[in-house]
Amino acid sequence: MTEECLTSRYPIILVHGVLLKDFKFFKAFGLIEKTLKNAGFKVYTAKTDGFGTVETNAGQLRAFVNDIRQREGADKVNLIAHSKGGLDARYMIEHLDMADAVASLTTLCTPHRGSPIASFILRYPSWILQCIAFWINLWYRIFGDRYPNAIAVCHQLQLHP
Repeated sequence: MTEECLTSRYPIILVHGVLLKDFKFFKAFGLIEKTLKNAGFKVYTAKTDGFGTVETNAGQLRAFVNDIRQREGADKVNLIAHSKGGLDARYMIEHLDMADAVASLTTLCTPHRGSPIASFILRYPSWILQCIAFWINLWYRIFGDRYPNAIAVCHQLQLHP
């Protein structure tokens, strides 16, 4: 049996969701990036905030996509987005004039209609949410987030009727 080399016309960018991002010894997409690279694809993982709002992360993603397009000499990229990363990518495409820069968007477990978990969390009293959000935002700043906003992210992820 012969092994065929897989290729893609455009680079692939993996877009992580809330909480997860690449840290020193932790990869948001586990072995997916390595597996795709070993199969011959050009793959990058987006550098967006773990607790950034959809709008903020979409802006960060736009800058990252444009950087990769320039680095690779590509007019477009393929996006594979997990969870909230799909919302960030959709916002970038629809509202930041990036439709012509994206060949495809594949979303995995993206809460397009909201998340029951976010809706449940938002039932807690405001003082508890503020306290928890303070610590989440602090830790994510330490981990490299530029604009963490845990409460705003929960509101963006709540269920929509």
